[in-house]
Amino acid sequence: MYYLLSCDPTTKDGYEYVHWINKVFGDCIYTPRDIVAFAIGLSSIACWLVAQAPQLYMNYKLKSSDSLSPIFLIEWLLGDTFNLVGCILTGQLASQTATAVYFCLIDFFMITQFIYYQARKKKFHPELYQKKEEEENLEDSKQDTKLLSDEDEKSKEKSKEKQIEKLNKILNINENENENENENENENENKIESNTDTEKQKLLIFIGLIGFSYTFFLHNPQPPQSLNSRKILSMSHHSKEVLGTVIGWISAAFYLGSRLPQIIKNFQRGSTEGLSLQMFIAAVCGNLTYALGIFIRSVAWSFVWPKFPWIVGSVGTLCFDFTIFTQFQYYRRKNKKLRENLLRPDSSSIN
Repeated sequence: MYYLLSCDPTTKDGYEYVHWINKVFGDCIYTPRDIVAFAIGLSSIACWLVAQAPQLYMNYKLKSSDSLSPIFLIEWLLGDTFNLVGCILTGQLASQTATAVYFCLIDFFMITQFIYYQARKKKFHPELYQKKEEEENLEDSKQDTKLLSDEDEKSKEKSKEKQIEKLNKILNINENENENENENENENENKIESNTDTEKQKLLIFIGLIGFSYTFFLHNPQPPQSLNSRKILSMSHHSKEVLGTVIGWISAAFYLGSRLPQIIKNFQRGSTEGLSLQMFIAAVCGNLTYALGIFIRSVAWSFVWPKFPWIVGSVGTLCFDFTIFTQFQYYRRKNKKLRENLLRPDSSSIN
């Protein structure tokens, strides 16, 4: 059997690289430690492959997606989209790139499901939207009435202020004329000085450009076309890496911010009903195993730095996920107590 020998070196610490992993995933795995890290990385992918399935099923079961924040879904999709672009530009592992494609597809499917159930609710339950619109219109009318009363008071105050201003103008008209004459003279002098300064600045910039051009061609006598192709390829590759890293940080920012709208949504509803706890458990497991797989393999900064934006995007979301776990526990206990109080018979009725 022949394999594509793309790992250099072919051996490390007396261990030859694992051929099938290199062929399937494009990764170079040598030592038992590398194999353990790779297996943990695969478990991370497995967690993410099934992470959103429980929420999709719950939405289908309830025929509703009201528990989800649309901003949460959009930011999750944007984070996965930038993650995919960043993986491609920075040359991440093939397994990571393939997983990023899957993430984008499943995010798009979840957003489509959200839009479908919202449209379905509006079509078959229009009374809910009419009630909401009536409440909004009532709130707007209250605000308009308050604004009108405030404007009446302000208009009265303004009329008084205008009368006082007219008196002040009559009294100070002579002083203003003298001051205007002095100001006109000062403005003419300032214009002359500013025009002179502007001309000086233009002259200095022109001289500076000439000096820069002379220095540039003195130290670079050959035109840019004389640069060899190897340097051009190197610069292009470096630019892609920098761009990919920047996109990775943007992706991390979307991941970090995506949980906040959902936390706020849960707080506003006072409930986590309709939200899948299993989805967030799988997300936590996927993020933990992803970071763990990287650090087990190597803690060298040269190895960690290219993956650092994705590490931040994975580990940084854990505190928000644990906040959602806390909301699950709190609201479930609270709603359980409310149900118990409603079902509990009144002591007075018993007597």
